[in-house]
Amino acid sequence: MYLYEGSVRLFLPEKGAIFYNPRATKARELGIAALKVISENKAEINILDVFAGSGVRGLRYAKEAPGISLVVFNDSSHEAIKILQKNIEENSLNIPYKIFQEEARTLFCSLQRERIFFDFIDLDAFGSPALFFDHVFRVAKREEAYIYITATDTATLCGIRKEAALRNYAALTENIPFCHEAGARIVIRAFQDACGRQGYSPTLIFTFFDGTGLRILFRIKKSKIKFKRDSLNFILFDPKTKVCQAVSHKDIYKVRKGTLIIGPLYTGKLHNQEFLTQMLKYTNDKLKKLLNIFLEENSLPPFYYSYPKLCKKLKVSMVPLKEVIMKLKEAGYNASRTHFSPDGFKTDAPIDVILRVISSLNNDR
Repeated sequence: MYLYEGSVRLFLPEKGAIFYNPRATKARELGIAALKVISENKAEINILDVFAGSGVRGLRYAKEAPGISLVVFNDSSHEAIKILQKNIEENSLNIPYKIFQEEARTLFCSLQRERIFFDFIDLDAFGSPALFFDHVFRVAKREEAYIYITATDTATLCGIRKEAALRNYAALTENIPFCHEAGARIVIRAFQDACGRQGYSPTLIFTFFDGTGLRILFRIKKSKIKFKRDSLNFILFDPKTKVCQAVSHKDIYKVRKGTLIIGPLYTGKLHNQEFLTQMLKYTNDKLKKLLNIFLEENSLPPFYYSYPKLCKKLKVSMVPLKEVIMKLKEAGYNASRTHFSPDGFKTDAPIDVILRVISSLNNDR
């Protein structure tokens, strides 16, 4: 069967192992918008699609982003390579490209031997990407490169498979209301650790959860700058009171009985304000809406509240969430929706104020 995404006509077999996720379209479009920003300062951009599958990512980058000088597609599956070649032909790709059929870590070694290095590397692994973190630097341009990471192991990152989280990320996880954000922050910390080991300085560009997986874009540079640990902390969550706070490793011993510990994880800003503002020039209305939520949530604390769970705790009905946010702002606090959950919101108001606002809105009805 054929389908269209952006400017790409994609052939997908009705039966087979070629996976296509329509929910990941926004993540691909964020990547295209980011490449358009990158192209403002780079005349030529080399792209590596490590887990190419049908080729939808590499093809969209090649056809929709300016300044692309080379695309390298790779997949370890022979079946995927056949479909990939067909899709390249279907789309009349007219820029230089190469196709590899190798396991990802072997690919990085092969490309390093051939001295092919990249400005933009799409690391769309199935499950945990942590296995590849220390290897991707082999093919990244030392002066500057962008690494676009996917993590689909949300069960691991959300505390359902705790042993896997310890094994893959050296982190404690819990199944808490804001687990997807906590999981994203664990992945960020794990990649930052890899940068430290390999002598690179990372800058986080944006973090996106599409409902099934995480997409995180980093800019990296080879650097002797001292590795910063000021945003490496733990999150404490009290299931009874719903109080959450970020603490350093030095304060972990103060934890009260019954408090859940998540981390270590990154607790800084999830998005780069300046880069996102530039991306707004290259997006449609739907993507602009998403980027504006990124910008709104960026200055707020590193967790969000589940509005339905708070209402359940209070045994009250749910008035529109926008009214809660408005009342919190009127009370002098910052508040916004979060892209991590349609029913979630972020605020710097203390929990007792939040509960009081929700209760008062119900009483006024």
